[in-house]
Formats: sequence, C-alpha cells, structure tokens
Amino acid sequence: GRLIKTYLSSLIDDHSRYILQSEFYDNQRQEIVEDTFHKAVLKFGKFDCGYVDNGRQFISKQLNESCARLGIRLLRAKPRACESKGKIEKFHQKVDQFIAEIRVAHVHSLSELNRKWKIFLEGDYQTESHDGIREYYESYGVEVPPGGISPKQEFNRDTRNLVFLDTGVVSEAFLHHEGRRLDNAGCFSFGNHKYEAS
Repeated sequence: GRLIKTYLSSLIDDHSRYILQSEFYDNQRQEIVEDTFHKAVLKFGKFDCGYVDNGRQFISKQLNESCARLGIRLLRAKPRACESKGKIEKFHQKVDQFIAEIRVAHVHSLSELNRKWKIFLEGDYQTESHDGIREYYESYGVEVPPGGISPKQEFNRDTRNLVFLDTGVVSEAFLHHEGRRLDNAGCFSFGNHKYEAS
C-alpha cells in the first residue's frame, strides 16, 4: 500500500543491442548488479568482457572477483564519458516510454512491474528494427532489409557458439566470501546483519 522507488539494472549486448538481462529492484545496492550479471550468465553463457559505469554499485570488489572467477574481463567507463555509454542510454529512451505507459496502469507490486516490463521488453524493444544496427551495416556498404534488423535478429545471427557454464560454477562465483571473527556470544556480522555461528 505504499510507494516504493524502483531502480532498473540492465545488461546489453554491445554489438546487437540485445538486452541480456533487465529487471527492476527496490534498491540500488551492488547486489542488484551482481544479480543482473549472474542471471545473464545463466541465460546466455559466459561473455568475453563487461563494460560498466563508475557508480559505487558497479565497482564493487565482489563483482570484480565474481567476473574474474568466470573469466570475464571488467572494463570501466571513464568518468564523465557519456558518449561511451550511448547504447545503454539510447535503450533508456525505451525505458522512459515504458514508464510513461505504466504510470496509468496502477502497478501494485515489484513482481507485477517486472512481469509487465518483461512483456514490453520482449514484445517491443527486442523485436523492433534498430537504427543503430542499420547504421552499422550501411557504414560497411551492406544492404539492410527494408524492415530493418531487430536486436533479437542480430543477436541470433551471431555464428559464435554460446559458452554455457555449469550452474554450480556460476553460483559459486557469485557467492560472497569474507573472513569474519566470532564475538563472545558466538555471532558474526555480515552485510549489516548479525548471524549465529553453529
């Protein structure tokens, strides 16, 4: 019954502009970025490299370690280099369109918002022709079909095989590892929570 501020975390394929993972969360902590990477790797396999912003949630030690364990290089955008994040910013225009539409729908939960977002994403953004893909091919003198090419079509045209990893390996890579000492009561703290040791 109360309003909650939501945050969108998305991972986009640089070449095809296909959205590998995108979800709304009720916070902006580093765990949402880890969750986005985790779900993308489970769905589409290991990718070569990730390019992230310099926000606190993107430069966490945990995300670096998780990606390193999976063999994914993490590169960071230079501060105030807006043009280097143009593809995801262009995608955010579609997000703005969704938000304008969803405001009148009176969404009552985060799960309902994500369900409607997934329908919009799959039915609209992923399947409509993308000007950036057209420009890419035309710059190489390649003719583009009159209807254009959608991010989904371009992603599926890639001839490289996806490299899937065992779910146990992926889950282990995203586990948090920290050294902790027990206090006199046999408890330890982790992530602002107190736990009792066995």
